[in-house]
Amino acid sequence: MKITFVNSCPYLGGAELWHLRTALALRGRGHQVAMLLRPGALAQKAREEDLSVTTLPMAFDLDLSSFFQALAYFWRERPDLILLNDQRECRIIAPAALLAGIKVRVQRKGWPFLKGSWRDKITYRFFVTDLIANAEAVARVFREKSGIAPGRIRTFPNGVDLARFNDADRMAFRERLLPNQGEALIGAAGRLVSQKGFDLLILALNMLAEEGVAFRAAIAGRGPELPLLKKMAKDAGVSDRVVLLGHVEDIPSFLAALDVFVFPSRMEGRSNALAEAMASRAPIVVTDIPGNDELIVHEKTGLLVPPEDPRALARAIKRIIIDKELAQRLATAARSWAEQNLDSAKILDEIEAYLKELAGARK
Repeated sequence: MKITFVNSCPYLGGAELWHLRTALALRGRGHQVAMLLRPGALAQKAREEDLSVTTLPMAFDLDLSSFFQALAYFWRERPDLILLNDQRECRIIAPAALLAGIKVRVQRKGWPFLKGSWRDKITYRFFVTDLIANAEAVARVFREKSGIAPGRIRTFPNGVDLARFNDADRMAFRERLLPNQGEALIGAAGRLVSQKGFDLLILALNMLAEEGVAFRAAIAGRGPELPLLKKMAKDAGVSDRVVLLGHVEDIPSFLAALDVFVFPSRMEGRSNALAEAMASRAPIVVTDIPGNDELIVHEKTGLLVPPEDPRALARAIKRIIIDKELAQRLATAARSWAEQNLDSAKILDEIEAYLKELAGARK
C-alpha cells in the first residue's frame, strides 16, 4: 500500500506518537509511507527517522493555501489511502484528497469529543470515509454525533511495544529523585494540560504531606500548564517534594522506578501513558472515566477513583503505598492484561489488514 499520514498538530502528543510509530511500523512491513505534516515536533521526529515528509501550514480551518498544496500533492503522489488525525485535516486536507480522487480517507481518533455541528455532519458525510477509534468511548461519540455510517467505524486500541518495558533500569530514576530511599516515588506522565488533571494530583499530594506520608513525586511531560503546576506546588507547600521533569526520553525506566503511577485525567480515549504504565508493572491509580475504564478494572488491574476528587485520589495513592501486597497484585495483573490485549504487533496486524481491505475494496 501507498499511505500518507496527515497531522496538523504542532506539538508531540499521544496521537502524534501513534502516527509516527504506525508509519514506521508499516514502512518496516514494506509499505510506501509518507507524511503530510504541519511544521513542528512531529515533522522533526519523522525526518530524523528518514520518513518522507511534506510540510503544509494547516494553520486554520479555511486555509486555502494548504488545501491547494495538498491537492497538488495528491495529484502527484496518488496514495492508496490517507490517515488523518484531527478535525482540521478533515476540513482542509480530506476535501483535497476527495477532489484528487483518493477514495479511502480514514480518520484515526483518540479523543471522545465531537460537537455534532452541521459542519461536522458535512465533514463525515462527504470528506471522511472511515474512522478508527482507539476506544469504545470514542467510537460511541462518533456513532451518535458524526453522521458517519456505524459500519464505517472500527475500534483498535493503542498498542504497546511490550519488549521495551521488560528490562528497564528501575534504579536510574530512583537514585536521581529519591534522596531518602525510605520514601515512596509517585509518578505521572502526559502533556501538561488541564485535560490530564495534574492540578488534582498536586492537591492530593498536599493532602498526603499533611498526613505525614513520606514521598517524592515526579511528573513527566511538557505543556502550557507548567507555570500553573509549579505555582500550585509552591502554594501547597510541596514544591520541595515535586519534580516537573519535562520531556523524558526513557519512559520505561521512569515508569519502572515508580511505587505508584497516577493518572487523574478528566477526559481520555485510551491513553498511551496509561497503557505504558500497565506494561511497566507499575501499580496504578486512575480516574474512573470513559476510556480509562476500558483498561483498568477496579481492584484487579488498578484502583479507580471518581474524577475531580483529590481526596479520593490521595486515599488511593496512600493505600497502594502502605499495602505492598496489593500494589504487587495490581501491577502483575495489569502487565498480564497488557500482554493479552495491548501487544502492538498484534494490533498492527489487525490495522494493516483493515487498511488493506479498505484500499482493495475501493480500487
